[in-house]
Amino acid sequence: MNSKKVLILTISTCLILSFIGCGEKNKENKLALLVAPSIAYNTSLISIVSKDLSSVNDISKDEKIEIARNLFDKYVNDNKTDWKQVEFQKIDRKPMISFTEYKINDIKVTGGDENKFTVSVKYDIKYTNESNMWIAGNGEISEDNWIRNKSNFVEIQKNGDNYVISNIITG
Repeated sequence: MNSKKVLILTISTCLILSFIGCGEKNKENKLALLVAPSIAYNTSLISIVSKDLSSVNDISKDEKIEIARNLFDKYVNDNKTDWKQVEFQKIDRKPMISFTEYKINDIKVTGGDENKFTVSVKYDIKYTNESNMWIAGNGEISEDNWIRNKSNFVEIQKNGDNYVISNIITG
């Protein structure tokens, strides 16, 4: 994420926190929703090695979907606990498991250019009673803790010989 995006995200988060913090009941749950993984994600450690290709345009739609599936799978599993929320809020506790199961239902390529492409990812995830971080964004919450039909737009960028998630936006 470049410094301008980080600044905008930080300012936006502060404004939202100020707004919802005024007289709201259950502040900790509202705050947990704001720092959910679908809102902001540092992807510097997520990458997979690509073929020796000069541009994203040189790979097929099926290869883009496979790359996106692998990266999104890594993203979800990197968020198996709420460690980012614990770190961000400086909470004095060990991170908790945030989900027990998930399933990617569909991935579609929605756009792209020479160095990046965007996919739409639709998935279901079963969150734990101890963590509500996956509730943010969209999806239909059922009584058995499954959130069905969540969706994100995932921007994937070619970075040297690697593909990395450069942005995740709630769809």
